[in-house]
Amino acid sequence: MVVDCRPVERRPRADVVKFDATARVCALVGWDYRLIGAADAILTANLRWLAGYRHPRHHVPEVVAGLRLMFATATPLMAGAEAVALAVVATSLSACGQNAANTAAPTKVAAVSAQASAVVSNAPASARDLRFYSHLRADGPAVELVRQPASLAAAYEEATATIVAQVTDVRTGRTILDLQHIVVELRTTEVLQGALRPELSGKVLVEFPAAFLPDSTAPMVKQMLADIPKGQAVWLLRWEGEPPAVRKPGSGKDPTVDPTKHRTVHPNVGVFVQGPKRVISATAQLSEHGTPATDAQAEAEKLASLAELAAHARKSR
Repeated sequence: MVVDCRPVERRPRADVVKFDATARVCALVGWDYRLIGAADAILTANLRWLAGYRHPRHHVPEVVAGLRLMFATATPLMAGAEAVALAVVATSLSACGQNAANTAAPTKVAAVSAQASAVVSNAPASARDLRFYSHLRADGPAVELVRQPASLAAAYEEATATIVAQVTDVRTGRTILDLQHIVVELRTTEVLQGALRPELSGKVLVEFPAAFLPDSTAPMVKQMLADIPKGQAVWLLRWEGEPPAVRKPGSGKDPTVDPTKHRTVHPNVGVFVQGPKRVISATAQLSEHGTPATDAQAEAEKLASLAELAAHARKSR
């Protein structure tokens, strides 16, 4: 095909004759010929704007990888875009103002980078991932009596920190009276709400009750180590460094206090992962009565993606 481009208002008669001759010659040799005018003004403006991003300086591998990961599965456009937006802003500031950042205002650029959003994957948790989290459930009628936060906003308020993280290790923890615990170690991708204790240097250890003596936690830990999740989760954590506000007078030192560890704010509102169609609470107790999810758990599980939950937490800062 041969294409001539000339806006209609810029086609003098002499040129029209040439275009007609070109069309006849193309027809003789079996070629298609088209004479087209100017593109729509808005379309042209958009194309010119997008064309600027062909420059190599705009190809940031980390951002490209993040966008591909975000939209590898069906993801609402705005939720996906919001999940990577701050990361794009931080990267752009670094690329466009590196010299200024190194000299004039290092603390400001560092602050923006520290707030950059993690790319939260919407890949559904695997069967192995869910098997891992099933060991962290605290099932039983007594647990159903524990008050759950009435909303996600209330859960964020109760949490010392709400984070996006991946599991890196599991080990046997301490024994309080006759209740043995296990400890899950996390690698934090992003702090969505609150803050982690600075004295912990980014090391996040989450404690879960596991088994009463004389049962051993060793078999459980062994199985969990074999099933360590590959994907991310949103964790709502409460630091264990302070005793409960209300305690029995004269009860002495609280054995549950440990400034090196965290607990989840509630068994049903502690760890959220991506399910096949929506967010699910990975450690929620299994009600003996088949009671549907309520309160904060129900609110979270109405969201279609983990990225949406992360965006919801960020907005509540």
